[in-house]
Amino acid sequence: ALSWYKNHGTAEQQAWMGLYLGRSYVKDKLFIPATKAYSDAFSLAKEKHLYNVAGYICSYMGDLYHFDGDYLLGKDKYKKAEQYFRKVGNMRSAAFALRDVGRMYVFADSSEVGLRYLLEADTIIAELGDSSDIGYISNGIGNVYSVLGNIELAKQYLWKSINVSELDNAPDYSALAGVYIEEGDFKNARLCLEQANIIPTLNENTHISIIYNYYELEKAEGNIEN
Repeated sequence: ALSWYKNHGTAEQQAWMGLYLGRSYVKDKLFIPATKAYSDAFSLAKEKHLYNVAGYICSYMGDLYHFDGDYLLGKDKYKKAEQYFRKVGNMRSAAFALRDVGRMYVFADSSEVGLRYLLEADTIIAELGDSSDIGYISNGIGNVYSVLGNIELAKQYLWKSINVSELDNAPDYSALAGVYIEEGDFKNARLCLEQANIIPTLNENTHISIIYNYYELEKAEGNIEN
C-alpha cells in the first residue's frame, strides 16, 4: 500500500501509510524496521507541514521507547507530539500526549513532575467534555497520587474515573483495591477486586494487577494459604 501511495497518492496518504506500516512492524516485534518506517513517515510529514500526522507518528515513536524502557527519550517524543497537535488545534490528542509525558516521568521516578503534566492534561480534557477521556486521565492522576502516597486524592480521582464513565472500569477498581489495601481497608479492597473481576477488559495489565492485589490482600489479612 505504501509503495502504491508513493506512486499515486498524496504526501498525507504516504505519511499515514508509513505510520500504519510502522505499527504493523511493532505488532510483529520488529522494532528496527518499525523505527525506520516511523522516521521516514515523520520526515515527510514534517517537510510537508502535516502536523497532525506528525503528532501521531511522534506518539507511536514514544511508545517504542516506552516498550524499550527508555522513558526519557519516550518523554521527548510525547512532548513533540503535544506541540504538533497544538499547532492544528487537536487538543484531545494534545491532552493524551501530555498524559503520556507524565507517565514517562513517573516511570523514570519523577512522579511529582509527571503529576504536573497529568493535571494539565486533565484541565484540557475537562473542557472537551468526553466522559471516557476524562475517565482515562483521572485514572492516571489517581495512580500517580497513589505512588506519591496521597491516599485521599488517589481515591478521589479513581472514583471520579468510575463515576464519569462506564467504559472499562476494571483498571479503576483494581487500582482502588491497591489503595484500600495500603490504607488497611480490606473490606473495600475486596469489594473493588470483586467488581474488577466481573467487568470485561482488554487491558492485560489489569488482569495481572487483579491477581497481584488479591495476593496482597490475602497476605495482609493473614490468609497465607490463599
